[in-house]
Amino acid sequence: MLRRLLRSAAVGLLTSLLVCVVSAAWTFAATAYQYPGEFLVVRFGRFLPDKVIYTADPEGGAPAMFALSLLSAFLFWSCCVAAIYFYVSRPNDRAA
Repeated sequence: MLRRLLRSAAVGLLTSLLVCVVSAAWTFAATAYQYPGEFLVVRFGRFLPDKVIYTADPEGGAPAMFALSLLSAFLFWSCCVAAIYFYVSRPNDRAA
């Protein structure tokens, strides 16, 4: 069970990284990849301390928002892919 969970997490992280790199070539794909991150940063940004925002970019503003939304999108897609892989790779419980 733990091995399957760790394998799912690794697949999710690597797939999300690969999709991020590949989608950078096309504007529409990059926007679609980053949209969940923008949504999450806007919703949960009010709970982030200022120190986190200024650590991402000392000047704050739009570059910090971009960095945080890209990180949020990466985490969102990693979790989605890992959950799907975990579900699909479950052992077959059907009795013959």
